[in-house]
Amino acid sequence: MEHEQDLNDESRRIVVAAAELIRAQIRIMQYDCSHYPDTTMFSNVESAKAWVPSLLLTFVETIIPNALKQTAVCHSIVQAARLQSPLSPFLFGIGMSLDHLFGSKTMLDMLS
Repeated sequence: MEHEQDLNDESRRIVVAAAELIRAQIRIMQYDCSHYPDTTMFSNVESAKAWVPSLLLTFVETIIPNALKQTAVCHSIVQAARLQSPLSPFLFGIGMSLDHLFGSKTMLDMLS
């Protein structure tokens, strides 16, 4: 029982250390906030992955097998982790696509 608790504590310590490393890399990343993202940034999954810090991408690739879902989750995490967030090209592209398809102000408000 005590060995199980020690193993859980050690696992938690490792996960927290990994999260701190990922958060530090997110904070030091340089993002261009001077203009809206180009369509190539959200139409190509590989170029959208270039926007993501490498440690975060490695972590998410280990958990999620689908490349499109990996990119969406990574962009969401970066957007949520930065206080003054850059505009995620991938999430921006999803919002623009949905706006063009449905034109629903309520849906856009919910997404934002």
